[in-house]
Amino acid sequence: MPKRTFIGIRVNPNDRLLNLLSELQQEFSSDKIKWSPVTNWHFTLKFLGNTTLQQEQLLIARLQNFVKSIKVFDYKIAGLGTFVRKRKPKVLYCNVLASDTLGKLQQNVEDICQQVGFDADQRNYNPHLTLGRIKHLESLDRFDRIIGLFEDQIWQTDVAKDVILFESRSTSKGPEYIPIDVFPLAQ
Repeated sequence: MPKRTFIGIRVNPNDRLLNLLSELQQEFSSDKIKWSPVTNWHFTLKFLGNTTLQQEQLLIARLQNFVKSIKVFDYKIAGLGTFVRKRKPKVLYCNVLASDTLGKLQQNVEDICQQVGFDADQRNYNPHLTLGRIKHLESLDRFDRIIGLFEDQIWQTDVAKDVILFESRSTSKGPEYIPIDVFPLAQ
């Protein structure tokens, strides 16, 4: 039976990022936002969806060979943004800012996934950390004003040390992201 999978980099939040989450949860307590559990925090390199065992095994072999040629790299988690659909914000996120290494890594992961039979991503890559999924806002103007207060902040600087192939399992409490395999970047 296929697994739902994606490839990403786990985010281990510092106190400043956790404080941001707490502040946002308080500010928007009357709104309907499904907050992402901190244990699930990551930024995605490629969402795969349904993945057969054969595709999983091919991905693991190819990622093991490729990822070890990429050096660890610094990244920053900064600002706040939203993905909008029909003029309504649907996802609240922090930007992930990194050197060209992240873009090259993502493009190579994309190429590997296409070689294994996955469709090309039609959207431009926009690295981000999802904080929550917006179901309903009491006031869009208030939401926009508060989000605007945080747009120039840097919340965390960290080092990406590995790439992870995750399985996404649906549970009654929401999705659970389980590492299938971890691929260390070169030191």
